[in-house]
Amino acid sequence: VGAHIGACVAHINAHIKEGSYLCVEGNPVFLTHLRHNVRGIPKLSLEEAFLGEHAAETNIFVTTHASTGNITLSDDGPSGFRQPRTDGTAPVSAKLATLDELIERHRFAPHLVKIDCDGYDFKVLRGASQTLAASKPVLVFEWSPIHQMLHRVEKDPSEVWGFLSARGYRDFFLYDPQSLLVFRAGTQEIMALRGIEHYALASITHFDVVCFHQDDAATHDSWVDEEDRRMDGIVERNWGERWRNRLRSEHSAGA
Repeated sequence: VGAHIGACVAHINAHIKEGSYLCVEGNPVFLTHLRHNVRGIPKLSLEEAFLGEHAAETNIFVTTHASTGNITLSDDGPSGFRQPRTDGTAPVSAKLATLDELIERHRFAPHLVKIDCDGYDFKVLRGASQTLAASKPVLVFEWSPIHQMLHRVEKDPSEVWGFLSARGYRDFFLYDPQSLLVFRAGTQEIMALRGIEHYALASITHFDVVCFHQDDAATHDSWVDEEDRRMDGIVERNWGERWRNRLRSEHSAGA
């Protein structure tokens, strides 16, 4: 969801040739590139849609930046989620769908759901409750308190942890924008994530979250093993390079 130009699905397909995919993107600027980039993937369906917590007709503003985009609901949107614009941009009428609707329409049973909607990820998750219960997919989403606050999307960005815990998700991995693992929390440590929220707001950053359902131990354990190897490799490369640079510096000084 928020398939952008298809770089992620193309990367996954390069490693998993037998995968089936459902890509969702509503921004017309990205759709042209997305269609071009995924045209060679045989088992792929593409939906031009904006997703939300409930199916609805509303007015939205679509904003496109150099490498991303987002929507904000206009003053005619649902009460409590209004974001006025002062730049003269006119809203467009749009139908918001839910992920549950699309999954049912395509008769899709996802093992992985990836969401990148610049602050609207939790609303998309709320509209996927049936999918989470039926398929128990691995979830990858962007947790961005700064986007949620700026666009008035969520009153409490940390509510997502309780929402997912109540649906059987038990292990949360938070990565910084450089894909380095920053924090890992189980259900018992969930409140510690409020401290991470303060950090995200203070540093104006976001985290990419990967989490697993308690019934999918095999995928979880495989991920943990792979991440241990990946992070060990990163540490070894970084520190190895630092020591080599230090030795070169000392050698040059001695010469």
